[in-house]
Amino acid sequence: MLNLLKVRNSSLGEISMSSFANIALSNRLTEDPMRFFKSGYQTVTDIIKLVSDIRKGDHPLIPATSNINIFAYSIGAFLAEIIMMGNPENLFSESKLFIFCGGSVFSNMKGDSKLIMDKRAFDRVYNFYLNDFEKTITGKSPLSEFLNSNPVGVAFRSMIDLGRFRAFRENTLRKLKEQIHTVTLSQDMIIPAGGVLSTLSKFCDKNSLKVWDFPFGYSHENPFPVLNSPLSGKVDYWFEKVFAEAVLFLA
Repeated sequence: MLNLLKVRNSSLGEISMSSFANIALSNRLTEDPMRFFKSGYQTVTDIIKLVSDIRKGDHPLIPATSNINIFAYSIGAFLAEIIMMGNPENLFSESKLFIFCGGSVFSNMKGDSKLIMDKRAFDRVYNFYLNDFEKTITGKSPLSEFLNSNPVGVAFRSMIDLGRFRAFRENTLRKLKEQIHTVTLSQDMIIPAGGVLSTLSKFCDKNSLKVWDFPFGYSHENPFPVLNSPLSGKVDYWFEKVFAEAVLFLA
C-alpha cells in the first residue's frame, strides 16, 4: 500500500487525507465513481439472497425465521435505509432498523478521512453523484431501467440529496418511522448530526432520533477508543448504552 501511495502522490501531488489505509479505495473511486453505486448494488443483492435463504430455511447455520432486523453503522446505514425504503421482494416489511452514526442523505456526508478515502476521491464521488449521475442514467439500458423503475433504484437516487425525489423519500420514510431508531453523535465529522436531523427529524420524535455526545475524545471512525486511562470506564459505559438501546429496540 505504501508503494501505491507514493505512486498516487507523485502523479497527482500531495492529497489531503491520503494514507496507506485508504489508498486502494481512493484509487478505485477516483478512477470510476460508479463503483460506489455498483458495490452497493452488489451488497443489496447479497443481502436479499441471505435474507431469502434464512426465511426459507435454506441457510446452513441460521435457523429459519421471518423476523430479521438490521443494525447499521456509517455508510451501512445509508445502504440499510435504501433497502428498507425499496423493500425488495417485500422481505423487510416487518423489519426494524437501528442506525448508529449514520442516516443522512449522501450530500450531507463528508467522507474524506485517512481511514475511508482521500479528499480527491471524495470530491470526485461527491461531484459525480451531485452533478453528473442523473445525466448518465438517461436513455435505455438495464442500469437506467433499474434506477428509474425499481423501488431500490429510486430509493438510492432519493438518498443522494434532500431535493432529489423528495416526495418519494419523505412519504416512504414517514411510513417507516416506527421501524427506524437512530443514535448519532454530535462531534461526528463524517456523517454530521445536522445532516441526519435534516433527513430524519420530520418523521422521528426525540425518542427515536437521538444525538449523543460522549464524554471522551471520539470520532466517527473510532467512536469507542481503547484508552489506558480512567476514561476507559466511560468508554465501556457508553458502548454498553448504545448497544442496550439497540437491543431494546430490535428485540
